[in-house]
Amino acid sequence: MGLHKIFCRSARRTFLYSTLWLLIVAFISSACSGPAVYRTSTGVRLVGRIDDSSYARLAELLTPGDLLILDSDGGYVAAAGRMAVLVLRLHADTHVDDRCASACALVFAAGHHRTTGPEARIGVHQSTGPAEIDVVFGNALRALGTPTAVVEAMERTPARYIYWISESQLRAWIN
Repeated sequence: MGLHKIFCRSARRTFLYSTLWLLIVAFISSACSGPAVYRTSTGVRLVGRIDDSSYARLAELLTPGDLLILDSDGGYVAAAGRMAVLVLRLHADTHVDDRCASACALVFAAGHHRTTGPEARIGVHQSTGPAEIDVVFGNALRALGTPTAVVEAMERTPARYIYWISESQLRAWIN
């Protein structure tokens, strides 16, 4: 067997093993990646899906009067409800620089002071659960001072769509 064939066979094998290794690492990374909740110099940041693990981490990190910076497309309404209660209990402020959609809006609404950055987008829609959840969600938003137009938009927008709050609605909501 010539040196060229040995080299090509070895290079192919190395390429295949390297590719397989990268696929395994990518799969494990995507399976393990979830929400990130961590402390920054300005407060606590929540990035990603709202679920039981992000709530547990938030409960560990958030302290009275903290700023909670949100960047989430939503998640589980029950976990968002627990986060909202935690934010209320600790008189924490909420802030959105980028996106806060779906269940994240409930957490945002619970902020003692609610602020947004210039590029912030907040979106609402019905839940994917029973209609009773939407009634509870809507009542919670109303109790937290959410503008009526935003709550009504949430109640009429099906779960597969998102209603992005207008700039004037957002200004009425922040304090």
